[in-house]
Amino acid sequence: MRQARSIDEVVSIMDDLIDDARRKRSRVGYFTAMYRAVTVEVARGIREGRYDDGERMNRFDTAFANLFFAALEAYEKGERLPKAWRVAFAAAEERGLLVVQHLLLGMNAHINHDLGIAAADVAPGAELQALRDDFERINDLLEDLVDTMQDAIGDLSPCFRALDVIGLDADEAIVNFSIRNARKEAWDVAELLAHLDPAARPAALRYIDKRVHSLAELIRAPGGQVRYAIKLVTHLESDDVPKIIDRLYAIKHDPNAN
Repeated sequence: MRQARSIDEVVSIMDDLIDDARRKRSRVGYFTAMYRAVTVEVARGIREGRYDDGERMNRFDTAFANLFFAALEAYEKGERLPKAWRVAFAAAEERGLLVVQHLLLGMNAHINHDLGIAAADVAPGAELQALRDDFERINDLLEDLVDTMQDAIGDLSPCFRALDVIGLDADEAIVNFSIRNARKEAWDVAELLAHLDPAARPAALRYIDKRVHSLAELIRAPGGQVRYAIKLVTHLESDDVPKIIDRLYAIKHDPNAN
């Protein structure tokens, strides 16, 4: 089973997945490449002492990434996995979706479904509150990297900003997805699971899975005028999968962005 024991192993596994995605021209590499940029920056933050507890952050980030690795392996083997991840991985095999949709599908499954689970597992019960400040410190990092990601998408899809022209904000044209709101909801999930009777956990996980799956379907197939705008932009967007992976892989955090 593909599982990491440290954040350095997380990056190594991601590099292998990205190399495999390039060879297979798999769009799973889009989210993996962007996620790697976040992980590399978290690892640097641990080395530089930015977190209250670097060892705990290492365990947290590793547990978080392992949920992604487990979901991908389950999909590849035809086994049961969270529904939002199933939508994301199945969509990666489709043509006709924008790069940003693939990225949002991964972010939705990993943040809205996995993040709270990882936090509760690493810091159960009364331990959870001590994790909160480090949990929140990643918010600005994620938001900065998402802004950089949008610039990368603009390079790959010159007509992406056409969504703005027709009166739709490109950031929210696909779905009302906010990193900060998603992470707030993830913390609510963590608090629920951290203090929940173990017997009630399966039912809670089913509810979370159902809710996040609904958002995944909205990201994959939005309605209204957004659907028609996507069709237009998709025809003009690059379909060179390795090139797109490489561009997203090159994303770096700018500490002077704020």
